[in-house]
Amino acid sequence: MKTKLLKSFVASLIAVSLIGLSGCQNALEVNPTQSVEISQALTNVDDLNAFLTGTYSTLTAQGGAACNYILLPDLLAYQPGVVTFNGTFGAYGDLNQLGHITTNAEAQRVWGTSYNVINRANIVLANIAIAPAGTTRNRIQGEALALRAYAYFNLVRMFARQYDPATAATTPGVPLQLTAITDFPAASATRTPRASVQAVYTQIVNDLRQARQLLPLNQAVELVDRRVAYGLLARVHLQRGDAGDYALAGAYADSSISTAVGTGAGTLNAGPVTVFTTNGTPEGIWEIGQDATNNAGTDVATFVAAQIFGGRGDVSIDNVTALGFGGTAIRGLVNPVFNGAATGAHMFYEGVGLVVDPITTYKYVPSNPKKNVVVMRVAEMRLIRAECSVRPGTIEAAAAPVVGS
Repeated sequence: MKTKLLKSFVASLIAVSLIGLSGCQNALEVNPTQSVEISQALTNVDDLNAFLTGTYSTLTAQGGAACNYILLPDLLAYQPGVVTFNGTFGAYGDLNQLGHITTNAEAQRVWGTSYNVINRANIVLANIAIAPAGTTRNRIQGEALALRAYAYFNLVRMFARQYDPATAATTPGVPLQLTAITDFPAASATRTPRASVQAVYTQIVNDLRQARQLLPLNQAVELVDRRVAYGLLARVHLQRGDAGDYALAGAYADSSISTAVGTGAGTLNAGPVTVFTTNGTPEGIWEIGQDATNNAGTDVATFVAAQIFGGRGDVSIDNVTALGFGGTAIRGLVNPVFNGAATGAHMFYEGVGLVVDPITTYKYVPSNPKKNVVVMRVAEMRLIRAECSVRPGTIEAAAAPVVGS
């Protein structure tokens, strides 16, 4: 995705959650318990697992996977008469008009959240020897590598130009920070240069290929596993579009589908809405875990859902047909609700918001904070596989798999 942000940020934006502080020896002056040295905080595998859990939690911030990773690409893909931001948050409105500049608050959220995730993953990798050799260490290392790759993929596609094989080696990407930062003051004084788009994509692919060898086949839907690594590789190769990438993207998408374990796993639900309204369906591959007390709070649903579902209705779909959905297909039907409650029978509904009767989607409903945020699903992998099957140099068009509903 092409953007206008062509200026790197200093390393001071890389958030570090653990900063060393020294305590006094006086019995009345206890050492601070909220901030300790890494060497003291990570002493065993339980500590490492807890820190990794915190990395997932960091990803749910507004700048990450539960909101801006989803919302910003939609706004940046603005075309008149398709999707419009009607809200009062100027930063989102500017992005919808391609005002992607360094002072934009939401761009800064994505940048800061992403590098926080990356640094936490780097800290896990730097201390991986704490975990006993074998499946436990492999899993922790694989999850950290995959989370780092996922953050970098979102950064490079939102803060750099689209990969072009002819210019990728010289086109500025984003800074590659692959070592752990634990000395925040020292890091604040250092400016990390932008790596090339090609270098960033190479690092992402290398991390994910290593992760797929280390991760278990299937974990809980809220955790990264081998299927997620395959799925991320499919996304990355499809986005990059270099020689051989489409064949690889199709193959990785197929692996993400075919390696599913469990009753019905790897299949599509009866309707396209179910995966977004029910946690852990067979169609779900990776979801950001939510519950009543631990959730993203201000997530994408807050801005997308209509007011009848507790949202703001900031984002409206001006024309469902313009999104590529036919009016007779279930994904193209709009269920009018106005002042009532929609049934969820269709993908889109018409509800009260900041504009008169805006069209919005059932995919995100903030009135249910326990609903996971879907990051990856089988339908996406089938779509990638189908698209890649008709690209030059891949499977013949006639052999393209059926995408389903």
